[in-house]
Amino acid sequence: MARLDTRQEVNLPLHVGPVNILPYVSGRASYWSDTIPVDGEHDRGYGQVGVRASTRMWRVYPNVESRLWDVHGIRHVLTPEATAFLAGASAEPRELWPMNADIEQRVSSLDGVGVALTQRLQTKRGPADNRRIIDWMRFRIELGFFGDGYEGMPADGRIFAYRPEHSVGRDHLNFDYEWNVSEGTTLLADANYDLNSGKLGRSAVCLAVQRAPRFKYYLGVRTIEALDTNVFAGGMTYKISDKYTLSFFEQYDFDFNGGTNVSTSISLVRKLPRWYAGFSIIWDQTDDDIGMFVTFWPEGIPEFRLTPGRLTLLGSSDKN
Repeated sequence: MARLDTRQEVNLPLHVGPVNILPYVSGRASYWSDTIPVDGEHDRGYGQVGVRASTRMWRVYPNVESRLWDVHGIRHVLTPEATAFLAGASAEPRELWPMNADIEQRVSSLDGVGVALTQRLQTKRGPADNRRIIDWMRFRIELGFFGDGYEGMPADGRIFAYRPEHSVGRDHLNFDYEWNVSEGTTLLADANYDLNSGKLGRSAVCLAVQRAPRFKYYLGVRTIEALDTNVFAGGMTYKISDKYTLSFFEQYDFDFNGGTNVSTSISLVRKLPRWYAGFSIIWDQTDDDIGMFVTFWPEGIPEFRLTPGRLTLLGSSDKN
């Protein structure tokens, strides 16, 4: 089967005082040489018209000092954003072969509007004679509404302003928080309040720690109300030498079946002169399945790999 797809967008950047406004029109044409057995379609036309707007405000508090939190001055940055779009498609995802989620499964006749506010607290860190600006804390709140109902899983409504057709069409109120406690320690938290069901659908809190240059680990808990899950996730990566890196990842669900190990994985990565090679053993207890994966990918392009694998994050690199 062959599939052809093209997406085109025309926009007109405008500036009204301190506000950036971007009206745009986008279109998409797709063709499949075969159709699904029942009510399938060979082609799909898609059109969208919308507008994005944003601005930025800030204030500096140079006298804020804290040795405990390593804070030397504060810059408070406010970034309000708004997105609105109308769209139409000649075929829905259920009528097309699901070859790629970004093309078939996330593009539909979806209309929406969303507003968001991002707050950042910036400070300076480093030696007294060579300090640099970093984001100390970031908090984002987003409110979104959609014109069409969404029959998929709740607890994940969101608007992607850069590509609105990929938005998840459930009315929502989302929160996202990040606190860089120190150079190598970050606290992350997020939550989704699903306005369609009137429930807190998803929440998570985690801690990411890096002890340069060899060791980093991650600990977190995520709850999804619709799936009745409360999952602990933990992982670590240890650089044994310049050539070998060992990683371990574990997920355990405290609620499902009274407590279930979801998955366990152990990986060993070997760095070659311009390539990475990885070997993984993964145990999925939910399916009672054990898998072994061998993966190769070039340095600097972790998205490209020669065999199916789950090690691409370990191979990310700016050396290319």
